[in-house]
Amino acid sequence: MSHSSDSVHLPNNPLAKDEMDLCLGTSISRYAVQESTESRQGTPTEKSIPPSDIGVMPWIQIAGAFCLMFTSWGIVVSYGTFQQYYTSGGGIVDEASSSTIAWIVSLQAFLLMFGAALTGTLYDAGYFRTMMYCGSFLMVFGLMMTSLANKYWQFILAQSLCTGSGMGLVALGALATPGTWGIIFPIALRHLIPMIGFGWAVRVMGFIVLFMLMLPLSISKQRLPANKRRILIDFKSLGQIEFGLYCLSIFLAFLGFFTFYTFIESWAIATQLNTDGVAPYYILTITNASSSFGRILPNYTADKIGPLNIQVPATLIAGVLVFTWIPAQSMGSVMAIAILYGFFSGSLVSVPPTAIASMTANMNELGGRIGMCFLAMAFGSLIGSPVTGAIVQSVGYDNARIYAGIMLLAGATTMAVLSIRIQ
Repeated sequence: MSHSSDSVHLPNNPLAKDEMDLCLGTSISRYAVQESTESRQGTPTEKSIPPSDIGVMPWIQIAGAFCLMFTSWGIVVSYGTFQQYYTSGGGIVDEASSSTIAWIVSLQAFLLMFGAALTGTLYDAGYFRTMMYCGSFLMVFGLMMTSLANKYWQFILAQSLCTGSGMGLVALGALATPGTWGIIFPIALRHLIPMIGFGWAVRVMGFIVLFMLMLPLSISKQRLPANKRRILIDFKSLGQIEFGLYCLSIFLAFLGFFTFYTFIESWAIATQLNTDGVAPYYILTITNASSSFGRILPNYTADKIGPLNIQVPATLIAGVLVFTWIPAQSMGSVMAIAILYGFFSGSLVSVPPTAIASMTANMNELGGRIGMCFLAMAFGSLIGSPVTGAIVQSVGYDNARIYAGIMLLAGATTMAVLSIRIQ
């Protein structure tokens, strides 16, 4: 079967039939099972697919998926700790503005999600073990080089490009896996940096990543043979108004999504927030813990009432919560906002695959469409944090929060227009 010229394709790797099969955390839900199971040459039929939910192996796959998310998204959503350390003069010896420093995390997050847009099809083609080994090496090597860096360009090369590329190769777009991996790193870094210094704190982080990657590298196996040629990124699908609107809404929302995660800790310290004896970095930890539930529960509800009916109000509430952050003056109010923001913003990274599946008639196009959505996330993340940092530097945190709130509300409004159009 042929595809149009505006779609990118990858050839099969016929030698990769023993590659690893990890349980992806991103739930495609009941919509994805509509894909035809009719037999074609080179495509496994329903009868030829071994059962995936029998015995202990599925639980081992889930453990492996958790380790992958721990080592990739766990670092990205913990970046507020790095941002605060860098802006306070630590690590980067040459002068760098808040906006300039924010490019470190935004580029890292971009490469993670850009990789998520590509690796699903590479996995289907049978290149998974190659991606796993390359990604694991890049992540550990990048963290070790970050521990030695003392100039801005060195952090860009090590922490952003090298580590970010490795994350993109191992993350597999499993965005709905519980967010508990974002709880560990902020606490560990803030305790280790005063004790053993930034360099060794990051090296310890690298050793943790190396240890966590050993499980998925060693125990998982391929359940399905390498698949036929598939669409990598489906550019032509943007021509469908509904899908184009959805990608636009995700892009707009991600322009403001990471603001809370990246700047909450530096804001608390800069404004001398009365923390009532609670360390400011616990705000980020609480946000990530709450996000665990926000990434899981909406998918169950989306099956019953529809993904957009969940994502529109959740994104709207997340935007409103950013505005309520502006007058917050006590640790109690900030913690309450952190819990609620983590929960409601979680749907932005877990519900999209389900939403895309619900508006996709031909399930053979689903992978390419999810790739396009991940690209929208990636470019929104790439732009959002540096813009927020520039606003913080020029006119302060209040205006930065207004910007982030407006972007989230703009994303929610675009989703609402799409929901009305579909109905």
